[in-house]
Formats: sequence, structure tokens, C-alpha cells
Amino acid sequence: MFLGHESIVQTFQRLAVEQQLGHGYLLNGQSGSGKRTFATYFLNFLETSNFAEPGALTDGLSIGNGENAISIDEIRELKRLLWQAPIRSRYRSAVIDGADHLTEEAQNALLKITEEPPPSGLLFLTCSDPELLLPALRSRFQEIYFPNLPEAIVSNWLVKKHGLKKAEADQSAHDSFGLPGLALRLHSDTALAARLAEARKLLRLTAITRKATIKELVAPDEFNLPQFLDALILVLGAEVRNRHGSGPIWHKLLKLRNDANFYNLNPRIQLEALLLN
Repeated sequence: MFLGHESIVQTFQRLAVEQQLGHGYLLNGQSGSGKRTFATYFLNFLETSNFAEPGALTDGLSIGNGENAISIDEIRELKRLLWQAPIRSRYRSAVIDGADHLTEEAQNALLKITEEPPPSGLLFLTCSDPELLLPALRSRFQEIYFPNLPEAIVSNWLVKKHGLKKAEADQSAHDSFGLPGLALRLHSDTALAARLAEARKLLRLTAITRKATIKELVAPDEFNLPQFLDALILVLGAEVRNRHGSGPIWHKLLKLRNDANFYNLNPRIQLEALLLN
């Protein structure tokens, strides 16, 4: 079962049947909005005509997990796949989940693939901030936006599909900002729920109070900067969506989250630079 985004699903199924698909698409939206699930389901549709969770794909590949860095070696392996002739479908297709975590070397290698795309190659990139991609690479893909869903739709899905009680489902849908993947995680991941609460609290404070709170927040040895940045992204992302725009702090936050994949950063210094300046 795939929740929401019916028009996107119908459009891509029609393009596949009419053999009008482009060589690459950039799926943009917050983590948990359904973009990775859509891409993997669609790869299965290309092979089996069934838009559903795939088993082992013959002509498809998925790399990345939306969080960790994606290396040039993974892109080289991807290139080898894309240039092979498809077996079960018209395409050799791949999903790069978390394309905003591609290293610069990996982005340049991917750019070379898109400049002379394989005749049967099809690429889906998922990301939260396309501005973290090289402009030349971004220009090679058609962008598709995956918005957050209405809370009522997410709540109903949690009740019917996952057996939550109505009150629990309503709360998870609200706390997840209409992101189905996050709503489901919140039901069982108490640590994630706590991080979101801390992120909300921190963003509501004045600058003076924030400094003291940041010092207290990062003091425990178990504090994890990337995980907390993920929580900030979810909370601030809901504000960005409601304003129908984005400010400097949004892009600074996403860049910092990307840097956290590559460097050993001081949490207090980084959070103060982000939230106090």
C-alpha cells in the first residue's frame, strides 16, 4: 500500500506505458514523505506491472539510506548496472536515496553519467534540499516535489493499516507533520519522539536561553549530533512548508547535517553557530 501522491503515481505509470519516461528524476521532499518508497515501488512496476513493495529486482538497484555519505565507488558500480541491457523491463533503473549526501567526487561521476545517459538507463534521486547538489547535476534531472500529507489521511492510514487507536493515530499524525514514515516510527521510537520534543523546545527559546540549553543538551556522552540535526530538520521543515519558502537557517541546517557525515564536529560549537547567529 502506498499512501497519497496519487497524481504522481498515475502520471509515472502513464509515462511508462507510453514509453515517455525521461532519463532521470529528482524527488524532493522531507524525510518520510514517501519519495523513496515511491521510487522503489515504481522500479517494481517497471518489471512486474505491479506498483508495490519489490522483492529482488533484476533490472533495478537502490543505493544510499538517506543518511550516510554516498561514495564515488557506489556511483561507479551504478554506472556498470545502467549500461547493461535490461532483462525484465525496458529499463535498467536505480534509486539514489539521499542524493544530498553524495560526495563531491560522487556527484561529478554521476554528472558524467547524465551527460551521456545510457539508452535504457533511468535514475531516481531523492533528497531534502536540491541546493546541496551541484547546479550542473541538478539541471540534468526533472524535479518532482513530494509534499507532506494532510494529518487526517495519515491518521486514517495508521488506524486501518497498522491498527493504532484513533487517539494514538491522531497524535502521531500531528507530531509527524503529516509524514507517514515518521508517523509510524514515532509510535514505537520513544527516543525519536524525545528528540523532536527537544528540538521544538530549543527553537521556541530566545537566543540567550538557547545558549544555556544547548550547553546542557550536548553534555551527555550519548548525545548524537546527526540524530539531533535530523530532528531539527523535521521541526524546522514543517515551518518552512507552512511559510511556503525557506530562510538562510534552513539551508545552513541541511548543509551542517551533510557535513556531519564527513567530519567529527563539536556539537556545542556547531549548534551555537547555527542557532545563535
